[in-house]
Amino acid sequence: MSFKSLLVPVQPTSACAGALPRVVEFAQALGADLTGVASLASVFIANPWIVSGDIVQELTDDQEAQLKAAEARFHAASAALNGHAHWRTRHDFPNYAVNMEAAGADLIVTTMDKGPEATTVGLSTLVLEAGVPVIALPGAKPIRTDNILIAWRNTADARRAVTAALPLLEKAGRVVAVQVVRSEEADDAWVGLTALKARLALHGVTLETELVFKDTEADADVLLNAAEERSIDMIVLGGYGHARAREWVLGGMTQDILAMTTIPLFMVH
Repeated sequence: MSFKSLLVPVQPTSACAGALPRVVEFAQALGADLTGVASLASVFIANPWIVSGDIVQELTDDQEAQLKAAEARFHAASAALNGHAHWRTRHDFPNYAVNMEAAGADLIVTTMDKGPEATTVGLSTLVLEAGVPVIALPGAKPIRTDNILIAWRNTADARRAVTAALPLLEKAGRVVAVQVVRSEEADDAWVGLTALKARLALHGVTLETELVFKDTEADADVLLNAAEERSIDMIVLGGYGHARAREWVLGGMTQDILAMTTIPLFMVH
């Protein structure tokens, strides 16, 4: 089992421009095809009777220029992939466009940009709606998967995340599952960790298991500190929440990790 098809939203941001070469390197390392997609929602004028046609045309032309610039940036960055790089342009809200293209992807890799939904992929919405795993990049460092931390709790979202991440876990040099607990929760926590260790052993993964006890610190702080101390390359994290209109209301720890992490996150809902 492996990831053979990657999808990357190419957004008009400096963060995306910096991360795009790293995504290409990651695709090469996996031996995967890479598809780039850019999309902007069509120009909408709330009061068209007070806006001239020239202004509408100027806005439309600006959007087309941004899409062409995104395509040129992708082709320049992905030249080394030769026939394994593909491009898609859509005129729609970016999240909808990425969801449509996700049918052909094993994995989505995206930056953690924030902005209006007409121009920017919303990460939490993407994780909720895409139906495939998402790697969220907090910066433009090389994407490495040799040392992986599983942010564990014995719940459905964490178990799904582990299943989705198996292609990376099986190739990692070190995998550690960390659960943040209070002292009274330790006995129950070890039951799940022991079962997870036995399961991953069947896949050839030697899992280290650890409980990290907290006092007054937030779970996210404890977990991210544990990851930093262990020189972790990527955190596997179960994303959870519920749909409300086009928003995703995240659980507290997930929300905090997204806000603070400097380590790439592998997420699935």
